[in-house]
Amino acid sequence: MQDTGNRSTAEIDAAASKGAGAGREVWLFAAIALGVCLGARLIYFTQYARALPFLWGPVGDSWVYLEQAAHVAKGEHGDATLLAFSPLYGYALALLGAPPDLVVAAVLQLLSGVIVAAILFVIAYRVGDRNGDALGGLITTLLFGLYGGALFLESKILSDSLGLLLIAGVQAVVLLPQFRAGNGLICALCGALLAFAVLARASLVFCLPLFVLAALFPFGSCAVAFRVRVKRSALLALGVALILVGHGVWTQKHAGVFVPVILQSKTLRASEATTWTGDIHALSGGEHLAHPYAAVLSAREYLVRRAADPQDAGGGEGVDLVAWWRGLPDKLP
Repeated sequence: MQDTGNRSTAEIDAAASKGAGAGREVWLFAAIALGVCLGARLIYFTQYARALPFLWGPVGDSWVYLEQAAHVAKGEHGDATLLAFSPLYGYALALLGAPPDLVVAAVLQLLSGVIVAAILFVIAYRVGDRNGDALGGLITTLLFGLYGGALFLESKILSDSLGLLLIAGVQAVVLLPQFRAGNGLICALCGALLAFAVLARASLVFCLPLFVLAALFPFGSCAVAFRVRVKRSALLALGVALILVGHGVWTQKHAGVFVPVILQSKTLRASEATTWTGDIHALSGGEHLAHPYAAVLSAREYLVRRAADPQDAGGGEGVDLVAWWRGLPDKLP
């Protein structure tokens, strides 16, 4: 009995030592990955601020987002810029003091890239084997952290980084045991976070049905009853609906039109065409050259028409998904 007890104690000590070693490995890999991500961003930002003018003179879509922030700061929540472009980013910029302070926004966006990298490390680690996959987390984090496209967008006054941060957060919440078990609060909060991601980056709206559908499928090592999967999917959809309907009510109050995400623009309607010639100016409808304010001008025209005729629904047509899908093969090349 004494020998058996001694062997059992030794095995326990060995297992504890192995677990502690694995824990140190995870922290080491995470520190290396996040240190590299942060270092890359510090170097990039230093060179970017010194050598390029775009931080001090934003161009393109950045002007629209800055105009959003200016209107929000004045309490003008029904402006066309907030209906035509992803609105949450304009509110975030206003909260950060932009305009005129753009440096704070750019620095925080670059730091948000490090946070996204940390989230990706956790996600990659958790989807590994039973003991986790620290090496997979390291590789995943470095692939993102050193990706030039991410660095480029994080340093610009654009909504991409905020949208990416929020959607990465959604993915992390989906992998929580509480979400998997159908916890009501966690599932609804996940849906709300997903809705905010859409309001930060409107193109993510196409992800909404995919997340709701994915919640119905089993995932993870523990089996979950179908009833629980239906519950978490329904609560996720409820969280999304509460935020987007709430945003629609907000725009109805301030602009006189119910807009859950953004108004459909002429550019989007033109993209439904079944043929694609490769001429980007064709997306402007032939009225003017394609430019960042095309969607804003379209929204302003609609608001003017709506003010003159409250029954005018010309800016609220739905997207013709059949036409868009039919024309997709011509757009892919």
